[in-house]
Amino acid sequence: MTSIGDQAFYGCTNLPGIVIPNSVTSIGIQAFYGCSSLTNIKVKWSMPLSLKTSSEVFYNVDTKNCILYVPKGTYNRYASADVWKDFLN
Repeated sequence: MTSIGDQAFYGCTNLPGIVIPNSVTSIGIQAFYGCSSLTNIKVKWSMPLSLKTSSEVFYNVDTKNCILYVPKGTYNRYASADVWKDFLN
């Protein structure tokens, strides 16, 4: 898998978590729009994937409580990267 298309998981209110492999090089607009039950996201990239804004990809995802798991040693990269820094955990 190399991309997650526009609105791929749009409105999946029962999606609790997702693992995004490092083979994914793009995430489409509103890919996780309305995924209000999303509590954890695990990413595999050593460098954060560049996204425009969280409202375009993660609209209605509680980024203050959703846990973002990143590869060991990459915390600072994600903590300062647009969109990814919106995840507080």
